[in-house]
Amino acid sequence: MLPEQGDIGRKISAEEEWLLLRECSNSRSRGLFPFVTLAIETGARKNVIRTRQWKWINLANACIQFGKDKTPSRTDPIIPLNRRALETLKLWAQRFSDREPEHCFSG
Repeated sequence: MLPEQGDIGRKISAEEEWLLLRECSNSRSRGLFPFVTLAIETGARKNVIRTRQWKWINLANACIQFGKDKTPSRTDPIIPLNRRALETLKLWAQRFSDREPEHCFSG
């Protein structure tokens, strides 16, 4: 078994979060801001968000369903979206008026 690394996994400060989201919003990558916002607000892993299809995002009920994860319970959790995540997803959805339920969220 590998030794644990004590220098990883720390929580970022509110200031670091603000700076990160500011830089994401200034990025040439259009999807970076909503992607990082969703990661911060839900705690979802990169590949879970990257492969999330619109059919699993329920804007009307302010929730998102994730598929089976690497957690011990292996459930399909439904995560409520807070205001920031919901508003970010609504704005992102407006960019894709022709999106289909099977299209990936990340564009």
